[in-house]
Amino acid sequence: YKRQPPGPGYAPPQDPNADLRDPTVDLELRVLKLARLRGGKLTAASAAAELAIPVSEADEKLTEIAKAGHANVDITEEGAVVYDFPALRV
Repeated sequence: YKRQPPGPGYAPPQDPNADLRDPTVDLELRVLKLARLRGGKLTAASAAAELAIPVSEADEKLTEIAKAGHANVDITEEGAVVYDFPALRV
C-alpha cells in the first residue's frame, strides 16, 4: 500500500485556536478565549506561553481585567497568582 498525496482542493485542517497567537486579534479577547478554554483559570506565565507574549504584558492585561471586575485574583499556597474567571467556567 502506497499512500497517495492529497488531491486538488485539499487543505490541511485549520487550528481553531490559531487566533490565540495572532497579534492582530485584540489581546483582551485572546485572554478571555484562553481562560474559557482552560476552565476559567490562568496565571500570567501560562497565558504568556500560550499567547506568545511577554509575561509582563500578560500580567498587565490580566490585572486590568481583574480590576474591571471580570476576574478574581487568588494566591495559591505556593504563592502563584491565579486569575479566576467564574463566568467562563463552563
